[in-house]
Amino acid sequence: MLSLNLAVISVARGNHVFISIPGLVDKLLTKANVDIVYEAMTTEIMGDGVFAKGVKYKTKDGVEHEIAMDGAFVHIGQIPNTQMLSTDTEKDSAGYIKIGLDGATSVPGLFAAGDVTHSAHKQIIIAAGQGAAACLSVVQYLNRLTS
Repeated sequence: MLSLNLAVISVARGNHVFISIPGLVDKLLTKANVDIVYEAMTTEIMGDGVFAKGVKYKTKDGVEHEIAMDGAFVHIGQIPNTQMLSTDTEKDSAGYIKIGLDGATSVPGLFAAGDVTHSAHKQIIIAAGQGAAACLSVVQYLNRLTS
């Protein structure tokens, strides 16, 4: 965990709650070197052209704040962009698409991979692996249709 290796960690959240893996937020909140700013919208990451040097954000009341820093980790969120799919596509309560091991969804011929799927971890390497598996499954599906 980053909090073991860094002097101070500042987290800017866009809403008033912190949604994550159960227990992880509770553990984070016990760290003395972690500062969480709720209902904050990041407006700018400042730098010298090579390194991040600070971040600007606005709070809910519109007041702009600035934090000096030596680096930044940007997380885009955990709301899956799946609203364009038909209601026939089975999703979990959070909106993630349910898939089989082959990437197949509940809709024949529709395959999904990556951060829109119901999976335990959201990381680019997992998404890439799921994408490769789904691609192979699409080829198999299309071959079955034409034979």
